[in-house]
Amino acid sequence: MSAIQIVEISLHRIDLEEEVIGDRAVVGPGTGFISYVSKLIDDMYESSRYKSYKFASTETEIVRQVLDINSECWIEKSQIIAERLLRIEKNAQARVQHLTELRVGSLVQILVTVDGQQNLIITKVDHSSYLDEVSLMEKLGLPVNQRAQKTAIISYEDEVTIGNVRLGDTNKKISEYWWKHFFELEELKSSEKNTELAFVAIDKVLGKGVRQVSKSDFWTLRNAVISYFRTNESCTFDTLVDSVFNDYQPDNQELNMETIKQQILALPEKYKFDSQFDISSLSIKAKIKNQIKLAENLELKITGEINNLSSLIDTGEAENGRKYIRIFSETGYAEFNKTLEVTE
Repeated sequence: MSAIQIVEISLHRIDLEEEVIGDRAVVGPGTGFISYVSKLIDDMYESSRYKSYKFASTETEIVRQVLDINSECWIEKSQIIAERLLRIEKNAQARVQHLTELRVGSLVQILVTVDGQQNLIITKVDHSSYLDEVSLMEKLGLPVNQRAQKTAIISYEDEVTIGNVRLGDTNKKISEYWWKHFFELEELKSSEKNTELAFVAIDKVLGKGVRQVSKSDFWTLRNAVISYFRTNESCTFDTLVDSVFNDYQPDNQELNMETIKQQILALPEKYKFDSQFDISSLSIKAKIKNQIKLAENLELKITGEINNLSSLIDTGEAENGRKYIRIFSETGYAEFNKTLEVTE
């Protein structure tokens, strides 16, 4: 665990209804907010959901504020960043007002050192309602659980050079207004590249760790992975692993699913792709083709997701010991049905 020290903290209420920035909250050492922030930091650095970006230009408003930020200019620069978010959220709300409404929340900015290296944390926390025990009135406040909804960790290579920028979002997709309009960032890896890297990496684990133990489990799991990529617009890698591998009961009990799961969870770090990204259907289409040789000059070609795979393809052994596969198919039956033509 890295050594993380808090240098500065800033809390601003972002109120779209009133179109104002709340007064900067004074965060003293005796408040419960310090403990809240510590848990917030732990959540962010331990999160397995992130996407890496870079700043598109060194001349943007946000870069000018974060580039030389320190304790001396903290109050001024954190205020400018909060005011910028209010403007961006107002514009975003105007674009989607017929679809949804952005919630009232707070912007938490934290200057920290991680193993002696400066990081800037910026996170938007949507307020949740609670019933005040004294007034018995419903009020809004910072949620104790699911503390951060939209997050950013900006690292510095040195005092004057910004390094990596990692964003996260509890939504399936990282909101465009957050990465594109507020931070004015560019993706380090495109949706196409992330999709390709993720699928190929998973396929490699399945091929090596599953197929060599149980071919039937390999095809079932591979089909489930294809289904996830085909039926979702975006990928959050931990959700993919949960939906495909968590409750899977293998045909072959020698297959250690916990080992397979841990190997797959390590793939984003191992192969350097993002763990939260939009899925490119074109990229996945070129990678899912697979062919199984049945006999000389005869192959079974799989070109995509197969619905109800286990009920469509079956195996068996004839009385004479010959092994076969059985595929339920109306069109295949029509092509290969051996019937005698009745002639008059």
